[in-house]
Amino acid sequence: MQRLKFFLSHQGISLMDLAKRIRASLSDEKFGKKIVYSLSPIVRALSGDICYVKSRNFLDNIDKCKASAVICSEEIKQFVPEHIPCLVSDNPEVSFAIAGSILYPRAMRMESSFVLEGISPQAFLEKDVKIEDEVVIAPMAVICSG
Repeated sequence: MQRLKFFLSHQGISLMDLAKRIRASLSDEKFGKKIVYSLSPIVRALSGDICYVKSRNFLDNIDKCKASAVICSEEIKQFVPEHIPCLVSDNPEVSFAIAGSILYPRAMRMESSFVLEGISPQAFLEKDVKIEDEVVIAPMAVICSG
C-alpha cells in the first residue's frame, strides 16, 4: 500500500515526552525512549507511527497493527497487543489531536499551498495595475485598478 505524505515528517519525539505533552500516561515506561514521527490509521501504521483507537468498534485490525504506539482510553488498553505501548488518556480524541499538532506543527499554521514567486500566470490583472517589487500574487487572484 502506498503511503501518502501530506506534511513533512517530524524529527521525532519520545513516547515519554509525548505522553507528558498530551496529558496521557505511558502503559509501560520501558518504552519511554521509543521515538514516533507521524500519525497513522491502524491499518496503515508502521514502526515510527502512532495511531488512535476511539472505541471497540475500531479494534478490527489491532492484532495486525505495526504502530510504535497507540493512544487510547483505559478501557481500550486491554485489547491492544502487549508489544504495542499505549498512551492512556481520559480523552483520547483530544490527546490525538494534540499529538497531531506536535508532530505536524506546520499544519497548524495557515500558508499557501503554492510555491510562488512573483505573479502567477493563472492570476487575473487589469492592464493598468501597478505592482510593487517582490509582491506575490497567487493563482486565481483578481487584481483591479482603481
